[in-house]
Amino acid sequence: ILQWNIRGFFSNLPELQHLITVYNPSVICLQETYFSDQKGHDLKGFTSYFKNRNSLYPNGGLAIYVDNTIHSTAINLSTNLEAVAINVHMPTKICICNLYISSKYNLTLEDLNKLLQQLPRPFLLLGDFNCRISNFGEPDSRGKVLDTFLEHSDITLLNTSEPTHYDTRTNSFSNIDLTICSARQAAQYAWKILDQLLGSDHFPIVISKENSGSKPSTVTRWKIKTANWNQFATEVASGIHTLRDPNSFQVSEINSIVNDFVSLVNRVATDTVGKTKSGRYHRKLVPWWNDECKNAIAASKKAFNKYKRHPNEDNRMMFKKSRSHARNVLNESKLKSWQKFVTSISSQTPISVIWDKVRKIKGIYNHHQITALQDSQNNSTLSDSAKIGNRLAETFCKASSDDNYNYQFLSLREDLISYIPTQDHNSSYINNKITLWELQHVLNNSKNSSPGPDEIPNMFIKNLPPNAINYILQIFNFIWSKHCFPSLWQHATVVPVLKPNKNKLDPNNYRPISLTCTMCKLIEKIINHRLRWFLENSNFFSKYQFGFRKNRSTVDHLIHCSSDIYKTFENKQDALAISLDIEKAYDMVWRPRILNILLSTGVNGNMYMFIKNFLKKRSIRVRANGVLSDVYQIENGVPQGSVISVTLFLVAINDILKQIQNPVKGYLFADDLTILCAGKNLSLTSRVVQSTLNQIEEWALTNGFKFSPHKSQKMVFSKRKNPPPHISIFLNGSEIPTVNRLKILGLIFDRKLSWIPYLKTLKQNSLFKLNIIKCLSHSTWGSDAKTLLNLYQALIRSRLDYGCILYSLAKPLHLKMLDPIHNTGLRWTLGAFPTSPVTSILSETGEWSLDYRRNLLICRYAIKVSSISDHPAGEIIFSSRSSIPGRHILNILASSGTTIPPNLLKKAFDTPPWVRNSVQCDLKLKIFKKDSVPSSAFQQLFREAIIKYQGFTHIYTDASKSHDAVGIGLFSNKSSYSYKLPHIYSIFTGELIAILKAFQLVETSDNQRYIIMTDSLSSIQAIQDRFSDNPLVQKIQILNSTLFRSGKLIKLMWIPSHMDIDGNERADKLAKLSLQNCQSPQLTIKTPSDLLIQNKKFWLDNWNRNWTNLQNNKLKQIKTENRPFISTASTLSRKEATVITRLRIGHTRLTHSYLLMGLDQPTCTSCEDPKTIEHLLVKCPKYTAARKKYKIFLTALQDLTTHPPSTVIAFLKEIDIYNDINSFWPYITKFYL
Repeated sequence: ILQWNIRGFFSNLPELQHLITVYNPSVICLQETYFSDQKGHDLKGFTSYFKNRNSLYPNGGLAIYVDNTIHSTAINLSTNLEAVAINVHMPTKICICNLYISSKYNLTLEDLNKLLQQLPRPFLLLGDFNCRISNFGEPDSRGKVLDTFLEHSDITLLNTSEPTHYDTRTNSFSNIDLTICSARQAAQYAWKILDQLLGSDHFPIVISKENSGSKPSTVTRWKIKTANWNQFATEVASGIHTLRDPNSFQVSEINSIVNDFVSLVNRVATDTVGKTKSGRYHRKLVPWWNDECKNAIAASKKAFNKYKRHPNEDNRMMFKKSRSHARNVLNESKLKSWQKFVTSISSQTPISVIWDKVRKIKGIYNHHQITALQDSQNNSTLSDSAKIGNRLAETFCKASSDDNYNYQFLSLREDLISYIPTQDHNSSYINNKITLWELQHVLNNSKNSSPGPDEIPNMFIKNLPPNAINYILQIFNFIWSKHCFPSLWQHATVVPVLKPNKNKLDPNNYRPISLTCTMCKLIEKIINHRLRWFLENSNFFSKYQFGFRKNRSTVDHLIHCSSDIYKTFENKQDALAISLDIEKAYDMVWRPRILNILLSTGVNGNMYMFIKNFLKKRSIRVRANGVLSDVYQIENGVPQGSVISVTLFLVAINDILKQIQNPVKGYLFADDLTILCAGKNLSLTSRVVQSTLNQIEEWALTNGFKFSPHKSQKMVFSKRKNPPPHISIFLNGSEIPTVNRLKILGLIFDRKLSWIPYLKTLKQNSLFKLNIIKCLSHSTWGSDAKTLLNLYQALIRSRLDYGCILYSLAKPLHLKMLDPIHNTGLRWTLGAFPTSPVTSILSETGEWSLDYRRNLLICRYAIKVSSISDHPAGEIIFSSRSSIPGRHILNILASSGTTIPPNLLKKAFDTPPWVRNSVQCDLKLKIFKKDSVPSSAFQQLFREAIIKYQGFTHIYTDASKSHDAVGIGLFSNKSSYSYKLPHIYSIFTGELIAILKAFQLVETSDNQRYIIMTDSLSSIQAIQDRFSDNPLVQKIQILNSTLFRSGKLIKLMWIPSHMDIDGNERADKLAKLSLQNCQSPQLTIKTPSDLLIQNKKFWLDNWNRNWTNLQNNKLKQIKTENRPFISTASTLSRKEATVITRLRIGHTRLTHSYLLMGLDQPTCTSCEDPKTIEHLLVKCPKYTAARKKYKIFLTALQDLTTHPPSTVIAFLKEIDIYNDINSFWPYITKFYL
């Protein structure tokens, strides 16, 4: 515990932060904080308790800060004394009372006794008592009162004889800061004075308790960043030979097989990767602490000790100077450290570092330590980590216990026996052997995450040698085909995380984060890909289930809900909407139900048995404070933290929508169910909805689900002037509450769908996040504009984008409330002056206005829907009876000149990706860099590579693009072909179509072996991805499989372009000639990606046309089209980039601050012309000599772009206006007097 009369919180904050770093206190008690009114200041990572004075000037005041990892509660005191008290668990419960008694307060024994009676035992009463007691000399009048108080038999004074206060006026020491505790606990505490005053005249006091155990231990982690991966791979490769031979695997040995491999990897990793040391949790050093701070504090301490030994005036003045110097050093170091970090953030800074700093700015710290927990069974407090873990494990298991089921379902469950397959059916393609390609695919797409019970992170497996990867594949196929499952994979390590703003003592307020074995996650991903494809291809899922499905999103759910409501308004009806909440949805899924549904759907054999084994005998261990709990079994539900669990849950809940019949409509996003019903008679509508809810209740009863009526909500949508009458809808015997605003998947629906409440909420939330950009965007030492723009796009623009397809239906006046958010964020990103025109800011950042961006996103959504066969949103947008949202989308799409062609290539899902024969690719020449190898050498390398393809028919493909068209050329041994595409197509599409044409040529040819050569590496990489959504790639892959089955062998080879390789040069020439040849066949293949490019180009051209027609804009004088200037400015320092940006825009503090201050426009002191950037840089004769010196010859402002920024900056410094462009007050006198 740190006790200190800080004499001003803000003035001594750096010293306090240093003390926190060094002594790592669990509780901080401060007196004389000088906070004003009832507002305090939070310390990040601490819970705060305040008592401030209501006075005109800040004085007095108390604060207690408790580490967030420790549970604490406030104690309400009834006293005239200035005191604040809390109960804190460290880990045993103790009361801490912080007290400040002003020297002007008339202290009485009654005040102290009354306070003591309110403090629960044991307690610590500490603070600044402002009195002298007899223990340390002659007592004063207030000290005598305290002496009498200390005569209580159950309290003890912890102070030693060391003084706690130094009076600079009288040069004397005193013991006015006291620490009093319960007598029984006195022997447990150590009381220590820190012999340095820092910025206060009171010494800090540290009160420690032996073996308190209040600070939990940390968990060891792998040192991934310093790992020796080469040595790791080498040792694992040699160790694989010591493991069991895959040919001798036995089902009974599956646990040993997996455990032996895990042990090998962990043993090698211990030597080559290493782990961090375990120990007590400790706060990290403050980043601004350096040797200069250390030396300044040491000098201040030395001066004070010298003054104590020799208390003369010289030593006193030396001490005061050194203390003042130390304070200045700390404040300056803190400021410079922040500036240095912000300045260092650039586009090359790892994104993890940036987000870590952003989280710290927001006050988000990842603390998972739990020091105390309430045991409701015997009304006691648990402090032992093992007991805490067991109590949490019991709570988590209770969420999936059979006790949560309705007694009626429990009685029905006995009759709902799961089907048992009579035999294995492995004929289905979903039961095929797992391939190496599938394993590599999921491994390459796996992100680094915390390891589970096997302690193997993904990074370990990614760095395994080929023989180890093959060993994993053999384990997977053995498990897959022999229907066994390792017990280690059925187990999860659970990390409890406290829910926001919840009581730390209540175990029900913790959310379980499950960590499962990495190897199990890999095979789950493979199986999940197969199961998802099978279910989607067999149309198992309801078309109105939008959750966690490919090509489905929350927007699909929201547009259906809003479309129904708008139709209701058009028909002059009311709509009753209900948002239903399922209690413990994932935890209470009845597992046999999942298996029954899968069997009835045709899932059997390996797939069925894997899922069945996966769901059996699930168990968890909770890790609390680095200690693992006992093992607890999970009775029901799908395993949390597992990849395939979401799919299994969707299987279990899918048929709920079958209970909803017209006129009621239901839309599902995972477990979020929204039902709507429209009608002119609200009473009749409510009866229809109630009937539907009764059916849903019956479904839930027979399937083990339970809806929560109190968390569900209902709302009536109506255009009536007066609110609709109250209606009662019941669920499980309780009425569903009525709300005026219904929140569905993050969007707020109001009664008339004006979207105003959502827009206001969105603006408020965005303003809060905008503060992060403000912190990092100082115009002198802020981060570079490119990084700030990335942060803005991730933090704020993404929020503005979400739901804009719907809220864009709001009135234009209401939509404008979001424009200041967008414009301010971009202005701070650039460092532009506040008076800068919005059009200039948008042009410099390359960001569109929100109106243009909404239009672009709406068109993107329409094109996406059109590219997917039978997409449910298609009936809203493209139907002849579309609703207001559909017509709104179509109108914007039509205004962009984009039409959906009837022959648009759609995404195909006919052939399973793992069944398709992979296109064999030769990338041997890719290892050589074109820049470092001459063309003659590349030609030789090509000749050597092509030797092994003797007997193959050679086909060369290429594509070329001009402003008018895209040309395609094919050249083979005997013939050549050329085609033309419209200019809207990308070169990537052209290269893919060229390869597709080559495959089609193979289809009609008689030879059996072919090699197709292309210089498009991106096309080859796309074709290698069997899960690609690109329709052209899918057509190539399917055609390749068809040709392979017919006995034809096709190889795809990458060759470098423009290296005088004869076939490639001929194909390139054919592609370019087709651009000029009007007779070249025109292809009409259209893909969604090309429509997106065409649509984006329209909006970009429209934006540029508006820029061209813009009048009276200074930036337009030097910029003819909207291109971001950020990429160029990123090479400059933040201040230099800001200066150049302000010069380009033409608005600076020097020339436009008069607008902010309400003054007249300033004039040039030498020629009386209005002071503008153009005048200063081009026209003013005063600076002619400086222009000649730096060879800046400008006839107009647009000539500024021809000079390097460094030259312009040097010129500005020469004429002494460089700092005036950024600074504000210093130049006012200079230019206005």
